[in-house]
Amino acid sequence: MKFKFLLFILIIWQTGISQVGVGTGFVGKQKRLGKKQKAKIKDKLENFKKTKTIFVLSDIYDKPTYDSILKASWHVTPFEVVKQKDFNFNDYGGDQYSFARIVGNRTTKINEKNHRRSVSLRLYIEIVMYDFDKINEKLDRMSPRRRANNISNIFDRYKIDIAQILLYPTGKFAMYFVKVDQFKIIPDEEKTKKKIVEKINTDDVFINYKPGFLKNYFQKVNDLIQKNQVYWMYVKNPESLPELKNLKKKTLYVPDFVARKYLAFSGSYKKPDKAYLDKLFKNYNYKYQMISSDELNKKIMQNELIYYLMYVRLNSERFVSVVNAQTGEIVYRAYFPMGYNLKSKHISKLNKAIQKAAKN
Repeated sequence: MKFKFLLFILIIWQTGISQVGVGTGFVGKQKRLGKKQKAKIKDKLENFKKTKTIFVLSDIYDKPTYDSILKASWHVTPFEVVKQKDFNFNDYGGDQYSFARIVGNRTTKINEKNHRRSVSLRLYIEIVMYDFDKINEKLDRMSPRRRANNISNIFDRYKIDIAQILLYPTGKFAMYFVKVDQFKIIPDEEKTKKKIVEKINTDDVFINYKPGFLKNYFQKVNDLIQKNQVYWMYVKNPESLPELKNLKKKTLYVPDFVARKYLAFSGSYKKPDKAYLDKLFKNYNYKYQMISSDELNKKIMQNELIYYLMYVRLNSERFVSVVNAQTGEIVYRAYFPMGYNLKSKHISKLNKAIQKAAKN
């Protein structure tokens, strides 16, 4: 059976959030896992460790850059970085391989009462395996025509999710593709999907996609898989580690994109505003400093021991975390639904968590 990169375009739109998730379903709230579920997840992660992971990421960085990032962060499996143009699925169609790639999901819902249409966009790096024995067995039974019509569903059925890393699109990029249906910018849905696939893999369209951020994300995923640890994306209440107490004395670096207010109607951001950031942090009793994303990226890549705030917005859901830039450890994380901007009360929760950690 022969598969080419077009296959990735065909399967990327299947429904598939903290900013990092490992080991189980990624959409939905945290729940208790029974012994059988835990054992099943452990087996899945152990099987993953026996693979070689093929990283097919955005063309905005070259292969040496990705090699450098992964050598510093990824040790749970052997890996290979492959450029988009060089990737051929025929070379990796076996259970000995796993894959890391940027994918997207665009969903449209219509309100039955007022018939208004709402569109949401979900973009992330996913790390997956496939059960190729079952895929090939299924496809071999089909006629060429049926195979072409069902290949997407079949691959999705036998996809084995390992981890997801949420990506934060720029306002311009997100708004264009969210409103594409309403304004008939691209009336053909398939053309819309192909355009998104092209953009997320070739253009600089993500706020949290820089070498340093990727390094920390991959460090965290690597450590979780190494320990066979389940890590849910949604958390009901803020969670923190004892290490958070270090912020009682250390400066929290806040990337400037946190200081940009999002205007939901226009889908645009205001310019970074220190006064706006100070308002957000009015109930924060410790040291913080606004820093450009580029400067923060340098500090991470230079392996400095600092802590920074990472903020990701997914449609109307907000995710906040505090990251150790040296280890990639997430020492605090919180999830806030139903809103487009951070508020001072959200930072107050972080302040209380630091106070609590400092007492213990």
